[in-house]
Amino acid sequence: MRAFTPLRVHSHGSLLYGTSAPEALIAGVLERGCEGLALADRDNLYLAIRFWKAARAEGLAPILGAVVTTRGSSCLLLALDRRGYANLCAILTARRLDAGFDLARSLAEHHAGLHVVVESPTLAAALLVAGVRAWRRDAAMGGRAGCGSACAGWRRSGARSRSAWPSRTSSGSRCWRPARW
Repeated sequence: MRAFTPLRVHSHGSLLYGTSAPEALIAGVLERGCEGLALADRDNLYLAIRFWKAARAEGLAPILGAVVTTRGSSCLLLALDRRGYANLCAILTARRLDAGFDLARSLAEHHAGLHVVVESPTLAAALLVAGVRAWRRDAAMGGRAGCGSACAGWRRSGARSRSAWPSRTSSGSRCWRPARW
């Protein structure tokens, strides 16, 4: 097995962004020797439980997440634990029900247990203003790297990533080796 985990993977639950069923995605990463896979459908968790059960049955480490979009920007949210999953659900619910949804404000309230990957310098700055701390390398050395913090991986601006996790980049995604939940 390779220590590589694809993170920004969409299933057919992301209309017009993904075409494969979760089981097909799982089979694909197992063929390639990966240890984990993050399902990050666009603005929803419709297939999260189906993906979780199928991945665990195949011995794959599942990571639940979503790409949350708003007014021309987006960010990748990955649940690090149960608290992160609950906060991800709260953010996605607010995204659907609140006409005045503000992603930075919502993340300031519900960022615990989430790893936040931001590509927009504007959104990253808004998160800092809203009180969401930036991820720091020394925080990663204490064990629960990045838990409850935002990590700005600015692909478009060319800024270097500061992750201490074993990582590789694929299709603009940050990849890391997940711990088994």
